[in-house]
Amino acid sequence: MRRFTYFAKKFPDKTFSLAKRLFIATTKKTSYCSHIYFLKSCLQSKTIPNGFQLNYHRGHFLIPSTQHTISSILHHCSLDLMKANLAEYSALTQSFSEEKDILKDSLKAICNISDIEKILHLIHQLNQELYIELRTTKKKKLNKLTPHQKRSHNTKDHLSVVTIPEDLTLSSSEHIILSRGLKFIAHKRVKLHNRFNNPNKTISTLDEADTTFKKFQPPSTWCPPDDPQSEVSLFIEKCQQDIGDLSSLQPLRSHNISREERKTLNTLRNRKDRLN
Repeated sequence: MRRFTYFAKKFPDKTFSLAKRLFIATTKKTSYCSHIYFLKSCLQSKTIPNGFQLNYHRGHFLIPSTQHTISSILHHCSLDLMKANLAEYSALTQSFSEEKDILKDSLKAICNISDIEKILHLIHQLNQELYIELRTTKKKKLNKLTPHQKRSHNTKDHLSVVTIPEDLTLSSSEHIILSRGLKFIAHKRVKLHNRFNNPNKTISTLDEADTTFKKFQPPSTWCPPDDPQSEVSLFIEKCQQDIGDLSSLQPLRSHNISREERKTLNTLRNRKDRLN
């Protein structure tokens, strides 16, 4: 506040009074926004700050079940108290936002554009310093309240190497399945190339430079007949022909492995000593 008074004292009294009120409303809104962020983070992690913990001295004669019930009630009361303060802080930030808009309009009515820009720049600079300070303080408090999270073993690490332990008893078929690696997929992917192309057509590789542009086919020169009903009949005939072609195809295997290997996979899934 002293820095703002020192820099804004050069403006007229009425301008200085409005600018001071605008500065106070801006900083208060920033403070309450910081409180809102802190309380939301605490509610998300289900931690209670010291200011919201209810002090109730329980008697030693209470049975354990009653003590647990009282502790649960106190915990929920603290959470409800945090939620009530959170709603109040949200309402205050809304009122400060409306007050800021009114003060800005009042300054625009009595000041020129250059003075307004100087005042707003000064308020923004000081408010940014306050925001950084509050953010650092709240993060330190939050780190003290929240428990330390252990690193999960399921995180992806591309540098890790997974091997089969030597002391793990495996049959020959189980060893073959596991040696195929973690990225092995036991089910076939749906291949629709033969559905939309000639089944006898060979797929050319794109490694050769000469065949790079051969995949681009010229546009079709076919035009529908003039009769509007002929398109429908043509579509029906084409669908009937396609359905007849599909019935003549052999059913595709849904698995990428044999029946014995599938049994081996089921055996590995049911093993209690497998690695998760």
